Amino acid sequence: MDTSEKKIVIDYLMVRKERGDQGVHSASLEDIDLVQHYGTEAFEALVCRGLKRADIVHVCDIHPQFYPKLKRGRVSVAMCHFLPETLDGSIALPKGIMKLFKSYVMAFYRRADHLVTVNPVYVDQLVKLGFDPKRVHYIPNCVSTETFHPLSIKEKLRARHEFNLKNNDFVVLSVGQTQPRKGLYDFIELAEDNPDVQFIWAGGFTFGRLTAEHRKIKRAIQKCPPNLHFIGVVERSRMNELYNACDMYVSVSYNELFPMTILEAASVGLPILVRDLDLYEPILGRDVLRATDISEFSATIKRMHGADASLRSSFSLASQALAQRYAPELVYQQWEKLYREILLDAPRSAKRRR
Repeated sequence: MDTSEKKIVIDYLMVRKERGDQGVHSASLEDIDLVQHYGTEAFEALVCRGLKRADIVHVCDIHPQFYPKLKRGRVSVAMCHFLPETLDGSIALPKGIMKLFKSYVMAFYRRADHLVTVNPVYVDQLVKLGFDPKRVHYIPNCVSTETFHPLSIKEKLRARHEFNLKNNDFVVLSVGQTQPRKGLYDFIELAEDNPDVQFIWAGGFTFGRLTAEHRKIKRAIQKCPPNLHFIGVVERSRMNELYNACDMYVSVSYNELFPMTILEAASVGLPILVRDLDLYEPILGRDVLRATDISEFSATIKRMHGADASLRSSFSLASQALAQRYAPELVYQQWEKLYREILLDAPRSAKRRR
């Protein structure tokens, strides 16, 4: 197929939600916007059209309704945002049902012609699980600089007012689903250890009552200290204001790939503090602060809150550098290259059986 003379038609399959505000859904929206914005000459990007004429079916979610769409005859790409073991600590299912669900996840991935993951570490893990390395690709997340960017001082003060924050508050933000895996209990402990700092957790129960430790989390939220505010899911259109209303972004999560929230906070220029995970090394490098336990997290927050202005300035600049490394135009180039390559390889791929 000559992919240089005609537009490549891509049908993105995703579960539509009223709010593009958490994790995989936000990443999917950014990927689609990326191709629609930068690829107007090369691609025709459609969403959930189910067109037989589509050159590539790009599946963003592992929803069962998309499983039949990963059939031979059209090149298929599936996003790998998690592995079966990462479901532990996120969702609570009976042991037998959880085993079946994990098997389904692997079957879904195997049915696709190509897998794309947002962290290079997952490429090696997928290969170890038996996937052909030629079919597994790494392309990082990115966020739109039109959506996430620094606001003026006046606009930041207005944002603080809208989120019920005082002008002189030092505010630590974390964004994520309310799950044990996200380090929720540690975040509560940080708030208890820093009563002169305001803490905000934005995010909800994506899996509802099926969320791991749902009742325990509910009780913990009810008993949280007065300087910790669980504000629930925030409309994506307001997230830039929320980031700009805060002084620092903290992720205490125990298991991640490439959180969209880190890129969003970086685009705003917030200093970022994360748990020291091996998964972060190839994607974040030294552009973020790291901590291994609660005492280190708390000590760094105290330094930021104190008179260490140089630390704030240094890691604000580091965040901006991090965002630039994953600039949308750079990530788009990787997608364009991949789409063209897999179409060129399509006749040979169609002959392979997994």
